[in-house]
Amino acid sequence: MSHSSQPATEREETLRLAYEQTCGSHGAITDFRAKLLALLPIASGTAGIFLLLNGDQLPRPGLLQAIGLFGCAITLGLFIYEYRGIKTCIELRIYAGCLEGKLGVPERMGQFRDGGRPLQGLLAVEGASWLVYVSVFVGWLYLAGVNSWWDGGLEWIPPALGVLALFLKFAVVNPLFRDRKLIVLRSPPTPAPSPPDRARSGGSRT
Repeated sequence: MSHSSQPATEREETLRLAYEQTCGSHGAITDFRAKLLALLPIASGTAGIFLLLNGDQLPRPGLLQAIGLFGCAITLGLFIYEYRGIKTCIELRIYAGCLEGKLGVPERMGQFRDGGRPLQGLLAVEGASWLVYVSVFVGWLYLAGVNSWWDGGLEWIPPALGVLALFLKFAVVNPLFRDRKLIVLRSPPTPAPSPPDRARSGGSRT
């Protein structure tokens, strides 16, 4: 009796340890993403306000363009890191949900498995990140071409590019991939090969 219960106990402890480590990894990544998401617009906004308050002493156009392009590059790099963090968190949530099922967590009590219906569009898990990073990127892009936008009357181009990027992401790309996933899920499974007909073999014996 003890030999049969020991493997089950070790398996449960292994699953519990894996679940705790998965929750810890998910919490650490989520916490770092939240801090970065809060600090990025504050730092960018502070730099922009400083430049506006010193409007009479703005750097020469070449230097201002270099600062804007540098801000664009940093924002893009942080966004790539953030996007990888989003995908990692999604994979961790799926894995933790599977562990909850194996650990026997009752229905509607699992924080990952029973998270409810996922939100769509800008309310999804990546919506806030896209909105903040695109806005900051547009701000740095506007700063990079501030003289060109103002002198040519094209100051509407950076905001228009930001709106277009958000529209393509949440109105075109996300529904397209979501529909493809639904098609895959709803497609009938491949029928398994039928077992050998035993009636024929049995009929020859009678």
